[in-house]
Amino acid sequence: MLCLGLNWGDMDCFHWTNPGGTGDDSFFSVETSMAPGYFLPEQIAAGELQTSDLVFIFSVPRTCEPTEVAKRMDLAVKYCQKRLGGNIHYALNDRELPLKELMTRIDQMSSGLKELGFEPGTGSALRML
Repeated sequence: MLCLGLNWGDMDCFHWTNPGGTGDDSFFSVETSMAPGYFLPEQIAAGELQTSDLVFIFSVPRTCEPTEVAKRMDLAVKYCQKRLGGNIHYALNDRELPLKELMTRIDQMSSGLKELGFEPGTGSALRML
């Protein structure tokens, strides 16, 4: 995660920190579905934490430029797969989708929010969730 420039922090997960003032504190985060669901660096360094998956997540309403963030997150996922192996599964609301369909859905959600007057990553969208 550190090779990707992600920071370990809130909720003991890794985050791509948003340095700007628009949107959530992070563009996307990485957790695991394996217990305990988070990462303690000292356990990783000691070889005490074994996980069979990484879960990359972000929120369309809370993210400025959600389509661009999704593209960058996909690059990070593919980098991790290259370094660690495994399979990539793209999902929205726990439903697996092909990448192209997922990107289309993200575009649609972003456009729908804008049409309703909620620019993704702005104060009104952040308060919505």
